[in-house]
Amino acid sequence: MKKESRTKLLYEIAWNHSITYETLAPWLIKELLTICNPKKTSVLSKKQQLEVALVLLKNTRWQDNPESLTTANLTTEILEQNTHHWPEITNELLFHQAIIARNQLDYPTLETLSKKITENDPMWKLRKSSLLTELGQLDIAEQLIIEAYKKLLGQHRSDRNSIHILSRLSWSHWLYRGINALKPGETYEAFPSTYNDFKCSPWDHIEHLQTKVSKAIEKERKQPEIELLFEPGAYRDNSNTVTIDNSTHPAILLESISCLAGMPLRCSHVNFLADTAARAATLGEIENSCRFSLAIRSAHSDSSDVLKSTFSRIQIACLPQNEIDIFLGRCLEAVDYWNSKFVGERGQNSDYSISRLQVLVEVLARLSIRTTPEKAKSLFRLAVKFGKGSTFNHRWLNDPLKHLMEYSLASIPDSHHHEILLDALSFPLENEINSNTHRKWPNPIIKYPGNRVENTSLDRRLDEIIDQLVPNSPENVHSLLRLIPLLENGFLTDKEKLKITEKIWGTAPDYQVLPEAGIFMCALLKLPTQETNILRDRVRKYLFEAKDQALFNQLMLQDIVYAANSETVRAVSYTHLTLPTIYSV
Repeated sequence: MKKESRTKLLYEIAWNHSITYETLAPWLIKELLTICNPKKTSVLSKKQQLEVALVLLKNTRWQDNPESLTTANLTTEILEQNTHHWPEITNELLFHQAIIARNQLDYPTLETLSKKITENDPMWKLRKSSLLTELGQLDIAEQLIIEAYKKLLGQHRSDRNSIHILSRLSWSHWLYRGINALKPGETYEAFPSTYNDFKCSPWDHIEHLQTKVSKAIEKERKQPEIELLFEPGAYRDNSNTVTIDNSTHPAILLESISCLAGMPLRCSHVNFLADTAARAATLGEIENSCRFSLAIRSAHSDSSDVLKSTFSRIQIACLPQNEIDIFLGRCLEAVDYWNSKFVGERGQNSDYSISRLQVLVEVLARLSIRTTPEKAKSLFRLAVKFGKGSTFNHRWLNDPLKHLMEYSLASIPDSHHHEILLDALSFPLENEINSNTHRKWPNPIIKYPGNRVENTSLDRRLDEIIDQLVPNSPENVHSLLRLIPLLENGFLTDKEKLKITEKIWGTAPDYQVLPEAGIFMCALLKLPTQETNILRDRVRKYLFEAKDQALFNQLMLQDIVYAANSETVRAVSYTHLTLPTIYSV
């Protein structure tokens, strides 16, 4: 084949890959690199050569090897040096770099790059709006969608025979209709059938994506890694089975279509592609960084199913340590970004920031089980710092913050717990944050405090915790759960023990009436008292001499069960009578 014909054929192949979103084979990458530089004389135009370079650059998103980095650097240099041949390439470069930053959770870089993208074309308005949606700048994103829709609507009225304009209009109309769906006073109208008549409806693409994802999930389900055989104790290991499939991976197809059309996963509480993305994130055969990014972006809260499956304990246990370290670093930077963004925000923008913090802190907590003890201590102290700040005094962040403290603490050996004792004690008690909305506020407990050393900060904080105790109050549970392990380990001084005794029983205690302290009655025996034998007899009578209806009282029955198997102190939440919430020390 002649060189000119070969070059034209390679261009056609590259163009075909650009519209079908297929990834490039290694041999094809090498061939295309020989024809993409405008400095070389070619049968192709300068713009066509740059188009090939752009295809090569976009393809590197799905490759994680040294060769792809070399390709990315080379094509980026070619494109940057030849913007005068194709002015739109500046936006293409910025958008590509923004997508990379988005997938790496590098929000500061994403914010910087998105500002540089010009809006000289309706489609670039849509693409820029999709980036701003990831940053929580929903008002600006919505305005860009409206402007793009109006601009394309005007173009369509001027040229009703243009399929190119009609196709772009259909995507902008789909987004415009979506962002207005939940607004008061707006009528949710059916999508015009005109787009279907000309095969331009976005729903065709979305439905195709959903079908691809469903088939891929079903295929993986039918091919388990471990297949149980009929013979007793026999199985077949399919983990090394190689499956040849030339079709484009659903996750690649989803990102390619959403980037081209400027469609976000979710905007203004409207789900465009989030559910499809969440299901695609559970699939294998793509890099972990891509799966994790897709899972985080598609999750709307810390309880999203996609987080439970993608960041399950087994999935995290299978990750290489270097990937764990990379993901931890990215999550920490992302949490810092959204934490600073939330301060001073109001309305739906603040809700979005809280949503991102929910997801990212939960992921950070789950990844912490694979950290070193020193890193786990750092994460625990970070959680304490969050608890002391105003941002995390929000009920939506209680569970993620609790998990971060619990999981990071579990990664610290018991012999090192004394190093974070003061940090744990300094975490605000629920009754110290002056709010009635924190029924699940975390309460870190250190069971192994080590030996008492002179520390004025520790002495002061213990005194503050003891001061929170008041006679006959269930709110005492928060302080007592922290103090009882210290009492069991002989950590508290005689002066502190006496102060606890006076706070719980008063200066003239009457042991005939057991105080309400938010813990099981038999746990009162773990507290310091002047008359241990009298208190033990009174607790025994309460538990085992109850009569009539008292025997069927749910709290009484729980007291009895706990007394029969009492090794640690547990607190009961009296707000749920059908199934009380039990907190372990």
